[in-house]
Amino acid sequence: RFTEQRIGLSQFQADGNDLGAVFKASKEAVAEVRRLKRPAVLTISNLVRRFGHAATDRQDAYLSAEEIQQASEHNPLEALCAQAVHEGCFKSWQDVADELENCEALARQAFSEAAAEPRIATREETVRSAPCPPVPARSTKGEGLQHCH
Repeated sequence: RFTEQRIGLSQFQADGNDLGAVFKASKEAVAEVRRLKRPAVLTISNLVRRFGHAATDRQDAYLSAEEIQQASEHNPLEALCAQAVHEGCFKSWQDVADELENCEALARQAFSEAAAEPRIATREETVRSAPCPPVPARSTKGEGLQHCH
């Protein structure tokens, strides 16, 4: 709520175990970001962390062996792929693998394009490129609220 009420960022939510809901919320968030030209918050809940925080993380220090095993067996993407094959959305697991490889190629291409965009190097460039802030900054000279550019 803070991000929506105080900062003015739209918020989108989804259950991490429902990949359809994750896709829908992500798509809505992306559309909003592109339309308004400002960030939004996407909160994915109920995510099971299948691995530690880092290579040095010792999960057995705070999780039981049973909890670690349950997390390693929980894979919403695998379950969704199995459902897609079972319901005929894909003819085989190989078709699923091919589609995932296509998605990976698209993501890599998008990353390369984004990485090639000009970098914002100064505060002034940031201010010029950003939309009007949702909460105006207070003037240091006692002039009240600053106006949007």
